[in-house]
Amino acid sequence: MRLFSVLSLAVFLAGGQPTALAQAGPPPPHSFGDDTYRTSQQCTGSVSGECTGQGTTQPGLSCEATADGGRKCTGFLASAVDGTVLDVALVVPAGPGPHPLIASLHGWGGSKDGQGYIADPLIADGYAVLRYSARGFGQSWGQTNLADIHIELGDLRSVIAQVVDLAGLGLNPDAIGIIGVSYGGGQSWLSLLQPTFTSPNGANVRIRAVVPIVPWSDLLYSLAPNGTPESSLHPAGSPKLSLLNALYVSGLRNDRLARPYPNYPDYLSAWHAWINTMEPNDTDPVYRQIIDGLAGYRSIWWQQTSGAPPRQTECPCSRCRD
Repeated sequence: MRLFSVLSLAVFLAGGQPTALAQAGPPPPHSFGDDTYRTSQQCTGSVSGECTGQGTTQPGLSCEATADGGRKCTGFLASAVDGTVLDVALVVPAGPGPHPLIASLHGWGGSKDGQGYIADPLIADGYAVLRYSARGFGQSWGQTNLADIHIELGDLRSVIAQVVDLAGLGLNPDAIGIIGVSYGGGQSWLSLLQPTFTSPNGANVRIRAVVPIVPWSDLLYSLAPNGTPESSLHPAGSPKLSLLNALYVSGLRNDRLARPYPNYPDYLSAWHAWINTMEPNDTDPVYRQIIDGLAGYRSIWWQQTSGAPPRQTECPCSRCRD
């Protein structure tokens, strides 16, 4: 699967298209309630009431030459969403470019230091690779919002836009790929909602390829399936409590000395507590908030419009052995 993911990105960024699989059709239209999320200015549990990292961690990347003549840049960048400072690493191959750029997104509870088995082959093949720790994880500031389209997807676009503006690196803003595993895979799908945007310096940025690896398409159905994957909203599904609790615990960050606040926002902890103590039903306001949040604003399946159609690729068995 790893080999095919790398090959898929290479084909897309070179201008080709692998075989597309037909979809069963769009989801039924549904009007969702308001999204639930927290910016870092709304962060609770910290001394200052904020957890952006501003004033504590200085944004900026420091670049040095690599043994093969390329560049490696590390440091922090402030998200345009709310100023949250994110932990970033960028490797650029040798030569003037323009270099295609691939953003590699980590799994739940992970950080930019993972995904080497994905990044290393891409770097060896001449791609620039961007990795950063999602807010609330690794050395990034902020609180996780569970891949929310208003927060984490805004972070993704902001980090990409800032690095393509870096002088002297020769990154190609018109050849951007996104690859992610699990939590990062869900965000890879959602990046299709806005595949084109503008950098701070006015470059036209275009996401041309996404490779979601073991992602969700409907986060609600993945966590609380109701037996009808085409419509996870009704009737209420049964939560996978063992999985939910394992994920909740595995994502907790215990570094209060460095980050003096919880990395989960209050609503996420409230959702977790409600699911563990209550029976799902369509009338409870908390459950309605969970349904709207997970399906309406964190799942590609329920998006009625997007800037680019989701595309799946068929993997011949000879390519899947690795």
